[in-house]
Parts: sequence; C-alpha cells; structure tokens
Amino acid sequence: MFETKRLELHEVRLEHKVAFHQGREALGRLLGVTVAEDWPEFPEAFAVPDQKAGADEERGSMLWPGYLFVDRREGALIGNGGGSRGGV
Repeated sequence: MFETKRLELHEVRLEHKVAFHQGREALGRLLGVTVAEDWPEFPEAFAVPDQKAGADEERGSMLWPGYLFVDRREGALIGNGGGSRGGV
C-alpha cells in the first residue's frame, strides 16, 4: 500500500476481487472503508479469474496492477485505476 497525507492506494489483489463479488459491504469491511453504491464504473475490472487460469492471470496482473483509491479523511473508497493488458 502507498500512503500520502490524504490517500491510500491499495494494489488490487485477488482477495479484493473476491470480496467485491460478495458485495460492496464485504469489500468495505476488507479495506475498513465505505464503498459507494454506484462504484465501480467498470465492474469488469474486478473479474475473478477462473481456477485454471487463476495463478497465471493473477501473476500477469502484477506487472501492471490496478489500485484502489481510499480517501483517508473520509474513510471511503473513492476510485480505482491503473493496470493494462495491452502493450506499452
């Protein structure tokens, strides 16, 4: 996790994806924050890999990881971004 005075950036990991699919409340508990009902704008970013491809896909996402953005003052998940499967 990266921290600034105002933000925490959490690298998206498999446990975050699994919690998201259990519900926003589960992800909020895992992060210790509130999660807005209209988040995320692109839920496909939190697809859980199937078990066969899981380890390889998870390793590949570590090359260009996504991040969850938490506002420390508000105690709220305010966004996500990063990561790419395309070439650079």
